[in-house]
Amino acid sequence: MQDTVKVLEYPFEAPCRISWLHWYWFQLYYKDLIFGEGIAYRFEYTDIAKVNRYLQGFTLTLHTGKILESNGTQVDERTVRWVNPRRNPYAIVQPKSAIKWIPLVVAGVLLLVTAVVVFILVRSGRMKTWISTGFSTSKWRVQAMKLGSDQTRMEKDKAKQLAALGAKAWEARVAHPDYAELYSQLETLEQQRLALSEEVKAIEINLQQVRQTRTQTETDYATRISKLQDERKGATTRLSQTRTDKTAFEKRLSKAQADQDKTQAEVQSLHNRLAQVQASEAPDRETQAASLSNAIAVLEQSLIQLGNEMPRMQSEIARLEAEQQPLSDDVTRLEQQIAQAQTEQREALAPLDQQITTLQGEIRAGNEKIAALTQQMTPLINNLGPYVDHARPESAALSDLYVRLDQSYRELAELSQQHDLLKARLGATDTGAVRNAYLVVVGLLIVSILIIVLLVVGLT
Repeated sequence: MQDTVKVLEYPFEAPCRISWLHWYWFQLYYKDLIFGEGIAYRFEYTDIAKVNRYLQGFTLTLHTGKILESNGTQVDERTVRWVNPRRNPYAIVQPKSAIKWIPLVVAGVLLLVTAVVVFILVRSGRMKTWISTGFSTSKWRVQAMKLGSDQTRMEKDKAKQLAALGAKAWEARVAHPDYAELYSQLETLEQQRLALSEEVKAIEINLQQVRQTRTQTETDYATRISKLQDERKGATTRLSQTRTDKTAFEKRLSKAQADQDKTQAEVQSLHNRLAQVQASEAPDRETQAASLSNAIAVLEQSLIQLGNEMPRMQSEIARLEAEQQPLSDDVTRLEQQIAQAQTEQREALAPLDQQITTLQGEIRAGNEKIAALTQQMTPLINNLGPYVDHARPESAALSDLYVRLDQSYRELAELSQQHDLLKARLGATDTGAVRNAYLVVVGLLIVSILIIVLLVVGLT
């Protein structure tokens, strides 16, 4: 048996590739059709019955540009597979896009024209002149920007050094006729600031004294009130104890009276029984009478004891009741004294608190005036620096600052000289050559981007 494979040839890029794990002789046909809004092809394998007759199993795989529809298993957008199919496999596909020659031709023409223009400019020497001039100009401009930035930084440093010089000269009280007026203004402001500082200091001392007086006053009243509260507590405790004792004696007296009444009733009952026994003819009446007489004697003895105890209890109750009123009067008196002391404490502390508030306000106002004078002096001290630098009075405290300022002046002079030289070079530069250099660079960049875009459009 001879295996054969038929390959379709197209007058354009092959739209698909067909491969088998097992293959045999087959017939494959296709036709053009409209699918959606584009052109597609229908592929169908018509001799599947013959293949199934001779082969136990096979796999058919189709690779193409894009699978639109099929009766097989779609692996991905471009691949479909049939495994042991029983029906004729078919697929509707779109082939890969053909190469677009027009963008490629335009890109080639642009590349050729650009190459010719560049060759002419290089051959004539103008390209080298333009590029060299443009490069030099760009380098000088960058250097000029850097020098300008360095000059700005050095000017700021110099300003800080002059401010430090003025502050140091004022701190060391270095006077000079060249800045006598400014120095006099600072002295006047300094005298006002010192006077205010002394006033604030005196007020702070007064405030401290008032606070000490308030603390002492508050402590004295607190001690007095605490002592009164302790006395009230003792009187309240004694009064409470007296009331408790009186209540206890009243309960005992009430119980004793109840016991007395009960005992008297029992004695009367026993006397009645004794009379009945004596009047009876019972054989043991003597024994019963003796027993009842003994019981009556015991109860009467109990009545005698109760009679002795009850007056003592009544006397104790009367004594406790007499003690309660003075104790109650003491508690009331002590509470009034405590309230009076607390009122006096508030009245004594109120003017001190008011005085403290007033003094605090005066201190705050004085500090605000001192801050305003200090703020007014700050720019004058900063302005003093240039005058001191110009006059250069002899002072050991200022010598190091003079040296640093001289170094800053030399560096600024060098930067200024270099900057002026670069400005002169830029002024003498051929602006036409610089402009042409920029145009050449920008033009080459635009053409390169355009060629890349055309190539991408033509090849996809």
